Amino acid sequence: MSNLTILIIAGLVRMALMLCLVIFVPAGEEFRQGWSYITVFMLAILSMVLLLGWRDLHFLERRLNASSLDEKLSDQKIIHTMLSMLFGAELALCGIDHRFHWSRVYPHYEIVGETMLLLGLLIIFFVIKVNTFATATIEIAEDHKVITTGPYRFVRHPMYAGLLVLLLGTPPALGSWVGLVFFFPMLVVLLKRLFSEEKYLKTYLPGYEQYTQKVQSRLIPYVW
Repeated sequence: MSNLTILIIAGLVRMALMLCLVIFVPAGEEFRQGWSYITVFMLAILSMVLLLGWRDLHFLERRLNASSLDEKLSDQKIIHTMLSMLFGAELALCGIDHRFHWSRVYPHYEIVGETMLLLGLLIIFFVIKVNTFATATIEIAEDHKVITTGPYRFVRHPMYAGLLVLLLGTPPALGSWVGLVFFFPMLVVLLKRLFSEEKYLKTYLPGYEQYTQKVQSRLIPYVW
């Protein structure tokens, strides 16, 4: 078994355990929506890893090793950490909501939430599929170039668009409306990261300035 295979398995196991910990401990018990969310999330991630692994093992290794400590910009280290903490808080609050029954989500809205989860991950998958330079950190890799195909034809930051869909669908998928209170702080932090990233890419990535003039929408096609 190669070191990369071990790294991938360890990463997936760690992710699954963290999801269980953050969701079920605040809830005080295991619950159906929690298991459904974790199952859908992990199966989607596993499928992405398997499909992408055949195409670009080097990318997978860089992606799995990326963390907030790898950020080149000090403000991005803070933003990266804040996003991770807010997402964990969103999951935990959904668990707390289950414990105290603060809100009620009907099953069809739970299905909508899980559909948004899958849609968000699908968008992220297509981003990674066409852009091997897409990582969790803002950096200019060797031979880095501007990507204009796939979802980048419509918006400049399709990965962030997919992430926002995922974050918005998470609370109803977990049977909670209360968890949505963390979506808005995450939106603000993500926009802060987006503007910082654009400034960085315009400065250091040749051709990105011209790309922004061609594709004017940042997150929502023909809207913004």
